[in-house]
Amino acid sequence: MSAAVASFQGPNRIVVVPVLEAVELFRVVNVERPHHPGLVLDLTSNYERQARPRRVERFYSILHMAVSTFTTREAACALVERFPGIGTHVARLRLPGGAGFCVDAPPKGAHRSLWGAPVQLAACVVDVLPA
Repeated sequence: MSAAVASFQGPNRIVVVPVLEAVELFRVVNVERPHHPGLVLDLTSNYERQARPRRVERFYSILHMAVSTFTTREAACALVERFPGIGTHVARLRLPGGAGFCVDAPPKGAHRSLWGAPVQLAACVVDVLPA
């Protein structure tokens, strides 16, 4: 067994489901308002940015292709408290059902991996608030 496999601490499976009904999610961003030119970049996956996979992304390339979101603003703000350099604001996204977006379906917790085109995701941002 390789050292990488021995050190793996992630889920043993990931369930991805389409967003079929409207859902509200929160994403840490570095812009202060909707429609900011930098918002699309903040909604771009590490894969699309050609960044190296991190942690669990090394084992699940599908997670490298997603953006991290949360089901509550408080959970997104908690991430900023833990990692202050990650962003300054929290964007609220209202995703319509049936628009081609997908999320993971973890058994618990507020984190959701989100898949969608960054420009389409930016169009779903209804508000940006300080973290």
